[in-house]
Amino acid sequence: MTTERAISHFEYKLTNSWKPTKHDLEAYNALLKYIETKKKETIIKNQLFGKLYIYLFGEFITYYNASVFDEIPQKELHKILDTDLRVLVTNLRDKLNLKEVEDYIIQEKSLKGFKEIEYQEISDNLKSMINAAINEYSK
Repeated sequence: MTTERAISHFEYKLTNSWKPTKHDLEAYNALLKYIETKKKETIIKNQLFGKLYIYLFGEFITYYNASVFDEIPQKELHKILDTDLRVLVTNLRDKLNLKEVEDYIIQEKSLKGFKEIEYQEISDNLKSMINAAINEYSK
């Protein structure tokens, strides 16, 4: 059960089934205040994530020619968030290698001597880039 459903359940009980006491109402209101405070703290602690979420959501709205009421942009964004990190890094590595191959062929006209970018190299570079961004923008 989600927190929202639990609160709705108690709200229903307090207004329809139970005769709440003053302490019941105080406890209920304290829970509501606590939940609201935690939500605000979560947003404050995750502003970088929030910025990227908002930006990418806007990009998906444009890409899918959708409105904020359409489900597709949010579903696509959540599909990315649900994807294993290793899969995302592997997909990025594959894209970078394809780009390198294309550039190499254009310049050299063959693949002789081409060096593929390895997963660990991409992973290490991404970790460095992410840490640098967190350190820079989490001030």
